[in-house]
Amino acid sequence: MKKAIRKGLTCLFTVILAVLALSLPIGAAEDSTFAFDNEIGADLWKIDNEELAAKSSIAYRVTDKQVYDGAGALGVSESFTGDIDTALVGGAYIAASDVGLTDFAGCTITAQIYPTAEAIARGGQFIIYTDGMLYLPVAQTSFTANAWNEIALTVPENCQNTRLGFLTPVYSTFSGDAFFLDEIKITLPDGSTVPNVGDYAAPATGVAAGIADWIAVIIYVALGILGVGIIVFVIYLVINFKKRYR
Repeated sequence: MKKAIRKGLTCLFTVILAVLALSLPIGAAEDSTFAFDNEIGADLWKIDNEELAAKSSIAYRVTDKQVYDGAGALGVSESFTGDIDTALVGGAYIAASDVGLTDFAGCTITAQIYPTAEAIARGGQFIIYTDGMLYLPVAQTSFTANAWNEIALTVPENCQNTRLGFLTPVYSTFSGDAFFLDEIKITLPDGSTVPNVGDYAAPATGVAAGIADWIAVIIYVALGILGVGIIVFVIYLVINFKKRYR
């Protein structure tokens, strides 16, 4: 009888641990400088060329509409009618000082970009660049529409560029999302990466993933009540067993 109770207790505790493992979020290391899971990273970016921005209505925001990894990505949109002078170059950028650097010399910058088919159909040009001492755009010129594409740019060690940015991609009548940007990683010459700016959020996993917060709360409360109930039941069995064999 004692052996049976021990086995029963072992099974119960195994079930409890399994349920907790499935229901609790799992933390993970994040080595992207910008993850765009909240507004902290997006707030560091600045509009470049206010005149162009006023004409194209370029805007960027954190969204979960298209996500490469994590909880969000940076969505870039435009809205205008007619043609825009291609001499009006601009978009949005960050300064090296925004991520604790003097410049981007010797850095390798990688990112994930999701160009929309609508923007590509309107001749969208998706350019990521560094600038300062020398203007250096990403060499890649073709992207797959409605899919995540990896881009990479290495800044020469003797080039003290101080800006990292993207350009306004569409120059003729367009309204909607132009592209999404996610997981920007800045790798230093020594191989280390610039730490996340604070916009990373570990994705939910297990039974609570992909459901509304209020449902997740109900699940956690129910699991807590179930756990307490099991403990009380086990105590009841142990007490009755002792009384029976005194």
